Amino acid sequence: MVAQILVLEEDNRQFEQIKQCLQTNGHKAWRAFTIAEAFEFLRKYGMDLVLSAVNLENSDVFKVLHGVTNGEQQKNLAFVFYCTDKERCDRYATSGIMAAGKALGARKYILLSGFDANRFWAELEDCIPQNAQKNDSLGSQITTYSLSDFSWTDPPRKAAS
Repeated sequence: MVAQILVLEEDNRQFEQIKQCLQTNGHKAWRAFTIAEAFEFLRKYGMDLVLSAVNLENSDVFKVLHGVTNGEQQKNLAFVFYCTDKERCDRYATSGIMAAGKALGARKYILLSGFDANRFWAELEDCIPQNAQKNDSLGSQITTYSLSDFSWTDPPRKAAS
């Protein structure tokens, strides 16, 4: 089955690496830059899993986690934090931060010193729900979409490169 995965990531290169990894393994990646985008997307389309960078410059990742794990529609939605940069992992994925994230409902932290698609997938695979959607989250047969195909009410923002 194809899982619909919402990725909260500000860095274009990082998102493209994750998207390619997910697509290679038969799943779809959707991107949100902000909390507002993430919740709007979840409200409108639903997802099977949320992947979030351990740190977002413009959003509080724990607010996203709390909103997902306490929201009526998303309360059973798996939430996974990831980091693929050693320096960021050391700074934003300390044992105290990870304990707080897990206490709030994070299912897992994937921490790699650099992006490796095989290792990333090996860590993520067991988090993909067994009841992942057969069709895409927009209700039609599986096709490829770009998040830029959708409009948001948030003002335009610049992505980090």
